Amino acid sequence: MFLTSCAYNGGSPDITIISVDQSGTDQRKIEFCSDFNLDKMLAQAFFEQAEIITTAKMHDEYSYLPCFVKGRCLLGNTPCSWEIRAGGTAYFEFNGEAITYGCKSCSKQLMGEN
Repeated sequence: MFLTSCAYNGGSPDITIISVDQSGTDQRKIEFCSDFNLDKMLAQAFFEQAEIITTAKMHDEYSYLPCFVKGRCLLGNTPCSWEIRAGGTAYFEFNGEAITYGCKSCSKQLMGEN
């Protein structure tokens, strides 16, 4: 995974989006993902609404779509990288362990849909 290691102590992390560095797609689904672009404000809003979920919950309750946006953030004072996917999921990595977020309450606008 592309993520860098961060210290994580559980609970509600204090996430501050620094930048959006890349948007793209898996499996060359460029046309399918052409409308999925998030700016810093939308990425911040995603993490403010999202919750930490298990990979089982992600599998059972969320769509895994090929569209993604990646960037950098601060978790507290620790620099990290993040990835948000269309379908309402996101990832951080802490001490080599991936932390998965899900956001069912995120609006269609937030998830890049019109």
